[in-house]
Amino acid sequence: MNLKLKNQNLVAPLFVLALVFLLTLSTRKAAAINKSLTDTTRGPILNKVERYPEFPGGLQAFGKFLGDNIHYPAVDKANKTEGRVIVTFVVETNGTLSNIRVVRTPTQAMGEEAVRVLSLSPAWKPGFQDGKFVRVAYTVPISFKL
Repeated sequence: MNLKLKNQNLVAPLFVLALVFLLTLSTRKAAAINKSLTDTTRGPILNKVERYPEFPGGLQAFGKFLGDNIHYPAVDKANKTEGRVIVTFVVETNGTLSNIRVVRTPTQAMGEEAVRVLSLSPAWKPGFQDGKFVRVAYTVPISFKL
């Protein structure tokens, strides 16, 4: 009888420890799933700045870069699909592009092509605010026309 009483006294603390362990695991898993796609460890990402990022050579050069590098997806060409892909990205303080994401696209292939081409982009002239270079969110439409 004495042994039975000792085991019952251990059940409650073991149950609490197991519960704490499971909660810790589920919290870590949820944190990993809900982790933001936008990396803010390198400073805030701004939307409005004194001087916006600029592609080397300006907007015309950016249009030429896109035109020279975009390959129309074969499936979309065969289906005669046209449309506009909206892409967002961050221009970092060193001018490189990060967090390239498709906001809207007519087809998955067009979205993937837009991301591929933007990842080839040379460094931009970074955004400027309060006397220093800053990270700036940028959104651009890319048209696919036959």
